[in-house]
Amino acid sequence: MKFMMKGATALLGAALLAGCAGVREHRGYIMDQELASAIQVGVDNKDSVAKTLGRPTFTSQFGENDWYYVARDTAALAFRLPKVTHQTVIHVSFDQAGNVAAI
Repeated sequence: MKFMMKGATALLGAALLAGCAGVREHRGYIMDQELASAIQVGVDNKDSVAKTLGRPTFTSQFGENDWYYVARDTAALAFRLPKVTHQTVIHVSFDQAGNVAAI
């Protein structure tokens, strides 16, 4: 009986400690530097960027000529709010003709 009580206590303690473990997450775009560096100003257009990088995370609020690809890594301990540990943003601007103007 004593052995079962110690085992149950150890199991409960392990379960409680597991709840305090840190949680790491990746959200958003999965960056590939080779693909991102393949985009060229004046050569690529919206279609070729979409084929290379995929759909953007979001577009500009003031028009469709700015695309943003956002990647964010977060970490949280127990019940605390997650904190950003690393963030990368790729901003692709297009001219009126739909060609890449800047990255």
